[in-house]
Amino acid sequence: MIRYADVLLMLAESYNGQGKIDNAVKYINMVRARSGMALINNGSTWMEARTQDAVLERIKHERAVELALEGHRYIDLRRWNVLNKALSQPITDVIGVELMKRQPFSEQHLYWPIPAEAIDKNPNLEQNPGW
Repeated sequence: MIRYADVLLMLAESYNGQGKIDNAVKYINMVRARSGMALINNGSTWMEARTQDAVLERIKHERAVELALEGHRYIDLRRWNVLNKALSQPITDVIGVELMKRQPFSEQHLYWPIPAEAIDKNPNLEQNPGW
């Protein structure tokens, strides 16, 4: 199963990556309209997103709030190449009080190790860094 909002936001991210900002905004707004939220580029300056970077920031925010606690965040952060930054921050409660520090982030954890059996069968494979 996959949520329709997830599909719309993935499509918006894809269009944005191709530079088709208007299409990306259209699909973000479909997700926002369903819950009665203000639409992006509705005329208000605080809802303005007219560049690829600005639209990507909107997509990041929408994915964080729309798909909260659904198991997408780690993969999203890894895809956007901000996992290191996100996992270097201490764990805080909702008002920002630090609860604990995280283990140092290791680039090794970006990819799973390739099984030795697969490498034995195909000598052209190279093991992922850190493994």
